[in-house]
Amino acid sequence: MFVFLASSLNQALKVGDKELDDDILRDILKTLEEEEEEKEVKKNNEEQRIIGGSQLKEGDHPWLVSLEGDFSKKFLGITYSKKTLHCGGSLIKRKWVLTAAHCFVNDKIGSKAKEAKYWTARLGEIERESGMWDTLADIAGSVFGRDDWKTWEITGEKIIIHSGYTGKDYWKHDIALLKLEEEVPLTEALVGEVRLPAQGDSDYPKSGDMCVAMGWGCKKHGGQVADYAQKVELMALSNILCKIYWSKASFDTRLCAGEAEQHKGVCSGDSGGPLMCKNHDRWYQAGVTSFASADAPGEFPGVFTRVSSYVNWINQNTNDN
Repeated sequence: MFVFLASSLNQALKVGDKELDDDILRDILKTLEEEEEEKEVKKNNEEQRIIGGSQLKEGDHPWLVSLEGDFSKKFLGITYSKKTLHCGGSLIKRKWVLTAAHCFVNDKIGSKAKEAKYWTARLGEIERESGMWDTLADIAGSVFGRDDWKTWEITGEKIIIHSGYTGKDYWKHDIALLKLEEEVPLTEALVGEVRLPAQGDSDYPKSGDMCVAMGWGCKKHGGQVADYAQKVELMALSNILCKIYWSKASFDTRLCAGEAEQHKGVCSGDSGGPLMCKNHDRWYQAGVTSFASADAPGEFPGVFTRVSSYVNWINQNTNDN
């Protein structure tokens, strides 16, 4: 197949009378081979995201952000390899999104995954991607000066990954910030900033509190990503219980939520999304989605970076940058 394809490309892909550069040709062929391999891997490895949840309503959690990293390869303006990464996040300030550090670390993408210019934040929408109606509404919003009609898709300006994050110890210090190129206009209904807990408040959330995780994950184990944001209610557990489920992970700066064999939970596709818990009847972000069981995500508690352990770090970096 690839011998035939190489011959066809040599025949067809020319710039004027000059044949396509051999290095580009080899890159295209290598990319096609990698994509074939990735397809086989996807067949054998089920991707896990939010399971057992329901669709989020427009404006329910206006701080929820969809992040997409576009690392597609192009030649002469034509995409010949589409590679994207997806994560969740939360708007903490008008130019800042809170997410997970591991969203920006990818062996196949390499250092580009840490470059903000490849990342776009989509705000004020529960749809993962823009549709025709979004485009028309965006145009109308610009014409009539209606920010609440616009589709807010803003490119990243800077990525800050916690200096303690190495990917070891079950992704400890799995927290990062994405600075946006422009401020987001806050609208009461669709776009808003999330509340953060007090620094060092290890008593929040309390064991047994019901919290909500959210993201654009599949509706069943092994399914495709959802077109609309999903939410799932999970019970916060004590550190003692978390250690029973995840004995090799430390929980001084983390928390876990969910119950065994409930077919409800989060997983890799929801990385970086917020875990929201109420405190005195008001929503606060208690966690950042970090990881879950690869084999049975809906049957074990998910693990989250505890936001209250990093409020000083968040404030320092958002104020100094």
